Amino acid sequence: MRTAYFFLSTLLFVGVSTLLAAEPAKSISPNTTSPNTISPNSWIKASTDHPDAQYKVGEKVSFLVSVAAKAPGEPTTLEWTLTLDGATLLKQGTIALKDGNATVEGTLDQPGVLRLHVTPTQDAALLGSGMAAAAFEPYQIAPTATLPSDFKEFWDAQTSGLSRIPLDPKVSPVDQPNPDIELYEVSFANIDGRRTHGYLAKPKGATSLPIMISQPGMGVHPNGLKESRWVIVTCPHE
Repeated sequence: MRTAYFFLSTLLFVGVSTLLAAEPAKSISPNTTSPNTISPNSWIKASTDHPDAQYKVGEKVSFLVSVAAKAPGEPTTLEWTLTLDGATLLKQGTIALKDGNATVEGTLDQPGVLRLHVTPTQDAALLGSGMAAAAFEPYQIAPTATLPSDFKEFWDAQTSGLSRIPLDPKVSPVDQPNPDIELYEVSFANIDGRRTHGYLAKPKGATSLPIMISQPGMGVHPNGLKESRWVIVTCPHE
């Protein structure tokens, strides 16, 4: 039961890991040591032909691929893959760029997410890759896991108990080396006298910005401090 409490407290804290108030205040060049360390869509751009990236099952999606201005390379061809949410390979091939642009088409015959990944066949270490995804009737995607028969009873009991605990928010500044970022540790009261912790990062002096929540994944990994850099990162050509 104590393991379940930890699981529940993680799920029920909104902003459990890192809150990022995002503003493109500074320019930071992409890392050019490896295509795996360059953020997708830094130089090789990919997007869908629907602005909201949503489609009906069986509808064709055209992924638009281009090379950004001032890119540190001039690729002529790209290798591409289409996958079902990055897990199941559906199609793959190579496309030629014409005037720095290309198109890849695909579809799904079931609700799900069709993901495109494109990598240049030349200068990949300098340019990285491009990625885009199309959601096909996302509200119809069925769960793949089956809940235990007593899960709802357990869940309702725990959320009811949690709702009776005063929030008791605490915010404390955190020292970090970037003078353009303000970073804070945020915590709230939780069950059994514990507290749930996260981080809030924002550009220095900012007062009203959208929020992006970065939830921790499963397994052993660093905390959310490293994501604080995202609040000021933007590519130099944008």
